[in-house]
Amino acid sequence: FFFFFFFFKQKTAYEISACLVGSEMCIRDRDYASSLLTNTKYFPSRTSIPTTSIKHIVSLVRRLYRLFAHTYYNHQEIFTEFENEMHLCERFTEFASRFDMMPPKLFCVSIFNHRVRKNKT
Repeated sequence: FFFFFFFFKQKTAYEISACLVGSEMCIRDRDYASSLLTNTKYFPSRTSIPTTSIKHIVSLVRRLYRLFAHTYYNHQEIFTEFENEMHLCERFTEFASRFDMMPPKLFCVSIFNHRVRKNKT
């Protein structure tokens, strides 16, 4: 019984994400976001969000922010080049903080340092 349980037990979400490389995690989270936001059970309208579905948006924001953090800390050159042109992380951070989607202590990508670096070049 132990042998069967050890090899065939269901993995937790943490165990699954821990073994994914960055690109696989991006694809998984993009697919999750797409399927969640097009699910009419949680989001029946494109113009309003039911209060029962806000928890899904908050979870999605945290997942997407982790992608910014991964890119910032592991691919800083690419992040800086892209952010200088598109300001995507900066805009996403503004959105998430303005609507209280994440506690401030979870914002780990330093947009201020990014701006300073950008202005020095």
